[in-house]
Amino acid sequence: MSQSQPPASDTAAPPLTGTLHILPFGGGSLAARVAGIYSSTLEHDAVAGDPRNVLVLKRLPTAIDEFAASLRDEAGLEGRPNVKSLPRHATAVVEEAEPELTRLSYEERIEFLARVLDGYDWSSYFERASEHDSFGRDVGQLLLDATWNGGFGVTVAADTGADADANADAGLGADEAVDTESDVTSESDGSATDDDHDYDDYLRELADVNASFHDHLAERNLAEQAQTIERAIAALEREAIRERIEREFDAVLVVEYEECGDLDREYLRALTRNVDLICVAEEHASIERTKTEVGSVRRFADELEIVDHTADAALERETDAIPGVASDGGTAATQPDTVSEPGRVGQPFGAFLATGRPTRRGENGESAEPEVHGTTTAARVISEPTLDQQVETVANEIEYLRQEQGLEYEDVAVLLRSIGNPAPRVRRVLQHAGVPTASAGVNGLEQDLAVRELHALAQYHIDDRERAYELLAARVPDLTEDLVQRCVVRNSVSKSLKRWIVTTDLKRRIAEEADPIDAREQFRNVSRLLSIAEFVDEQDILAGDWIQFVTMLERAITYDAPYAHTAEVAVPEGGVTVGDVGLVKHDSRRAVFLLNVVDGEYPGSEPLSPLFPTAWIKRMDDYPAVTNPSPEAVAETYATVDVEEITDNAFERYHAERTRRQLAIGARAAEEHLYFCTYRQTDGSVGRLQHRSRYLHAIDEHPHSALSLADLGGADVPDRDLYTLGSASAEILSQPWNALETVQAEASTGGEVALESTEETLAAIQRVLEESDDVDLRFERAVETQFDLARGAIRPESGEGGGSGGSSESGVSGESGKCGKCGESGESGGSGGSGGSDRSERVDDGGRRDDDKLGGNGGGETR
Repeated sequence: MSQSQPPASDTAAPPLTGTLHILPFGGGSLAARVAGIYSSTLEHDAVAGDPRNVLVLKRLPTAIDEFAASLRDEAGLEGRPNVKSLPRHATAVVEEAEPELTRLSYEERIEFLARVLDGYDWSSYFERASEHDSFGRDVGQLLLDATWNGGFGVTVAADTGADADANADAGLGADEAVDTESDVTSESDGSATDDDHDYDDYLRELADVNASFHDHLAERNLAEQAQTIERAIAALEREAIRERIEREFDAVLVVEYEECGDLDREYLRALTRNVDLICVAEEHASIERTKTEVGSVRRFADELEIVDHTADAALERETDAIPGVASDGGTAATQPDTVSEPGRVGQPFGAFLATGRPTRRGENGESAEPEVHGTTTAARVISEPTLDQQVETVANEIEYLRQEQGLEYEDVAVLLRSIGNPAPRVRRVLQHAGVPTASAGVNGLEQDLAVRELHALAQYHIDDRERAYELLAARVPDLTEDLVQRCVVRNSVSKSLKRWIVTTDLKRRIAEEADPIDAREQFRNVSRLLSIAEFVDEQDILAGDWIQFVTMLERAITYDAPYAHTAEVAVPEGGVTVGDVGLVKHDSRRAVFLLNVVDGEYPGSEPLSPLFPTAWIKRMDDYPAVTNPSPEAVAETYATVDVEEITDNAFERYHAERTRRQLAIGARAAEEHLYFCTYRQTDGSVGRLQHRSRYLHAIDEHPHSALSLADLGGADVPDRDLYTLGSASAEILSQPWNALETVQAEASTGGEVALESTEETLAAIQRVLEESDDVDLRFERAVETQFDLARGAIRPESGEGGGSGGSSESGVSGESGKCGKCGESGESGGSGGSGGSDRSERVDDGGRRDDDKLGGNGGGETR
C-alpha cells in the first residue's frame, strides 16, 4: 500500500441499505423531479421536518447553487437546503480528519507529476513514447482517471520494468501489436487469447508511477484532488471522525445515483452506516459511470429497496427476480410523485436517442406523448462546409434568436460531446463574431490578453527581452524599462507580479477594455497565475525563478482539466453557455446548439488513451474504463441495443451507444429551439470529409411528427439575414468573388449577366465605407484588397487614401452610384490603375458584344 494513503480499517463497510427511487428518462429540472422525495424524507422521524438534518449529495459537481435554490422553491422551504456535491462533502471530511493536509491545484499537480515522470526509469516502450510532446499530458490524464476510480486494480510488481522491457523488445510496438479483433476475448466465455502477452504489465508500470507520485506528495504532506474520496473513506473508518461527521445530518439523499461509481458507493456505505439513505437515479441517463462500469443502475442497487417509477417495472416481469424491487411497478400510493416538464422541444429527441422511442411512459404505464408545438418542424439542422463556418452560422442564429425571438445570451447553450481540443476554438469563433460566452471546463488561459501580458513580463526577465517589451508596450501606455525594473521584487515571482498588477493598473485596464463577463474570466485567470507564482515561491523542490514560473504556466495552458474531476463547477452568467453535454444534464436552455453532429464525433471512435492502441486496451482487464464488455452487458446498459445485433464488435458498440446517450442528454435540454449542427470538412478542402451522424439519419427516418427536422437555409427554413458583425464582414469581403464567379459562370455558357443587383450591393458597401466614421481603416483596406485580388492583381498595391492603387476596378460603378474608389460613370478616382479598361466585354456565341460595366480582372476581360 502506498504510504500516501492513511491505513484503513480491516472491517469492511456494510452494504448499502435504504431506498433507491428509479425515475424514467426525462430531464428538465432535477429539483422538480426529486422535490416530492425530498419532502417525504423531511417526514422521517429522525429528521423531524428540519431541512438541516437532511444532507443532499449531488454526484455531478455542476450547478450546485442553482439546484439548491430550485429545491428550496419546489419544496417550499424558507432557507437553503443542505446541498453539496459528493466530492465537495468528501473534501470536508478530509479537512476534518487531516487539517494539516494541503490539496494541490490542477496546475500544481501537473508540475509535481512532471518531475516524477522525468525522473522515472521507464521500460523501453514508455521510453520511446516519452519522446512525444503529449506524453506527459497523456500519462497524467490516465493516472488522474485511475485515481478518481480507486486505482488500476493491478498488483505492482518489483520487476514491472524488466517484464515490460522484455515484451517491448519482443517487437510489440504500438503500431504492430494487434491485427484483428477476432482473438479478443469477451468476458462471457473467458477463453485465453492467442497472444500470450500480458498487456496489464504496462498498467502495473503506470500503477508504480502513480504510487511513486503519491508517496512523493505524502513526504510533503500534500495530496492531489483525485485522492479525496479514497482518503475520506479511510477517515470515516476512524470512529471519532465518523461521529463528528454524523452529527451534521440524520438522513442522506443522493441524487444522480446513476452516476455513482464503485468508489462513490463505497463512500456512501462508510458515510451512512447509522443514518437513513435515500437514493434517486434516472434510468437510461448515465454518461459518466458508464465509461467505467457496464450495466444499468439496477445492477448497483446493493441491498437498497427499489421503488420503481418507470413503466418498465409494470411491463417487464423479470424485475421481480431482483431483490427489493417493488412488485407493483411503481404505482403504490406511498410513492412520491415525479415531475417532468412537458412541452420541451428536445424531450422526444432525447427519449428516442436514449431509449429507442420518442415518447416515454408515465408512472402508471400510460403513454406520455410530447407536446407538439404549432410548427411541424421540431428541430433544425445547420450544415456548413467547415467547422469554423458551422460555428459562425451558429453565432448568426444566436443573434437572430435574440433580435427576433427575444432570447438572451444566457438562454442559449452551445454543446460539444466532450471538453477537449475544439472547445477553445469554438469559444474563439463565437467571441470573434461578437457573442459573449460563459464556460466551464474550457481552458481560457491561452486567449486571455491579461495572461499573455504577464507571460510576456516573465519572458522579459528570462531571455526574450526585445519581443517581450514590444508585447508589454502594446498593452501598457507609457511603458519604460525603468517601470519594468521597478516592479521586480527580489527572490519572489508572486510579489513581482502583484507589484506589476498594481503599478500598471491591470485590473482597471481589464475592466475598461473587456465586457463584464470576459473581465470576470480575466480576473479569475490572473488569480490562477498568482497562485502558480506563489507555489513556485514556496516549494523548495522548485527553482523559484521566472523560468520555473513560465514552465508551469505553459504546462497549465497546454493541459486542460475536465470539470468532471473537480468538486464543484459554476458557469458564469451573462453569456452563451459553452461546454459539454454533461453540463446541462439536469438543466435546460431555451435554445440548444449541438455541435459536430457528424459520424466522426457521434459515434466517432473511443481511443480511451493515446498511450496504447485500442486493441491492446481491449485486453487490459484492469484499465480504468470499460474495455471488454460482453454482448449481454452492452444490451443491459443501453436500451437501444438488442443482444442479437452484436457479433464481434461489443467494445465498439458499447462506446458508440454511450455517445448516442450523450447526444440524447444534450438534445433533451432544449426547451424551444433545438439545432443539430454539422460540417463537411475540418479545415476547408484539405480537411477530412465528414458525414452526418448515423443518429441524425435515424431521427430523420423516424415517422413520429415530434422528430421532424428541417435544414436551415432549406425550403422550410429560409436563409437568415446577417445578424453578427462577423457574418456581415465575411459577406462584404466575399462580394467581389461572388460577382466574379457569377460573370464567369455565365460567360462560359454564353449567357447574359444582369449586373443591376450586384451594382446596388457594391454601391451600398461603398457608401458604408465612405460615410461611416466607425469603420476600421484596416477593414476598409481589407475590402479594397479583396476587390484588387478578384480583378486579378497579383499583389495589391497601396495608393492614395489607403486604397489599392486607386484602381477603378476595385468596385462597380453605374447609374446606381459609385463604388470601389470609382468616380461617377466609371471614371477612375485615383492614380495608377491597372492599365486596363473598366469595361468588360462579353461575347456570346452569336458574336454579340455587351459593355456592362464591371470591376473585372486587370485586363478587363472576363474568362
